[in-house]
Amino acid sequence: MASLTRTEWWLLAAVIVLIALAPKQANAAQPDQEQQALLVGDSLAVGLDSPLVTLLRAENVEVATHAQEGTVASYWTARVGQLLRQKHYDVLFVSLGTNDCRVANSIACADFAMQARKINDWGRAYGTQVVFLVPSWLPESWVRRVRDALLSFDATKIECIPIEVSSDGIHPTRGGYAQWAEEVVDQWRNL
Repeated sequence: MASLTRTEWWLLAAVIVLIALAPKQANAAQPDQEQQALLVGDSLAVGLDSPLVTLLRAENVEVATHAQEGTVASYWTARVGQLLRQKHYDVLFVSLGTNDCRVANSIACADFAMQARKINDWGRAYGTQVVFLVPSWLPESWVRRVRDALLSFDATKIECIPIEVSSDGIHPTRGGYAQWAEEVVDQWRNL
């Protein structure tokens, strides 16, 4: 084996120094660093906010919530892109589809699938894990439309066990939101 020349030794040393000084992957949270989560969505996200924030903070995850009642996926597509450009999030929880797929309207469900895919693509482009939250306590036909839309692009999703629901049949009770938050955190840990 030939020995290195003085110039080759200097080049090798320079490469080693550059590698040592190179920034670590900017988007990856270090084990002792707080992770960042973003929750976006409709009225279900509004109600999920407080219990989810409480549970995730205990897991060393800071949560920013952007939720508005009555919104559909198309409302969030560009907003998610803007939010992800402004700050890195390790995980994006998406609670949408309830308003998009409540009626058996193939156009609305197809639009939900397209918009959800765009939201998913935004997350992936920014190195963010995207998790869609499926409200499984809603009527089966409604849930199936949301599931089918998410299956069209192999989305990561968390489905919730049956929980306490208010008299409107859509929104959980305070206890139901707490149950949902626990289920989200438990399943998210295992993704």
